[in-house]
Amino acid sequence: MDVPEWEEPAAYRFVIDGSCGETPLSGTFEIAVEGGEVVEVTDLGGEHEAPYLSSQTGLTIAELREIVDEARDEGADVLEVEYAEDDPGRPVDIVIDYDENALDDEMCYRISDYVPEV
Repeated sequence: MDVPEWEEPAAYRFVIDGSCGETPLSGTFEIAVEGGEVVEVTDLGGEHEAPYLSSQTGLTIAELREIVDEARDEGADVLEVEYAEDDPGRPVDIVIDYDENALDDEMCYRISDYVPEV
């Protein structure tokens, strides 16, 4: 599958909902990115407190794309990715299961409320 290139803006925000597997991003978070680095992670569900929430907890959209590429290269049993219609190459829904027979190796992310900042 050919995935369109995506150019990461200098700064942007988005909401990510992690819904399966054992991942630090289980729940709903708003992530702010500047210069390709996560600068703020806000738990919108109120389930986690600082210092749990840090720039180390969050992922940029570019990093999410890298995770998808790695899953494809490693031959994940399940790899489903939907991309934004208005911004090809920017994922909006990601489901990865590296091994269908293993527990908690899944990753499910829904990306919404993407706002590039100018």
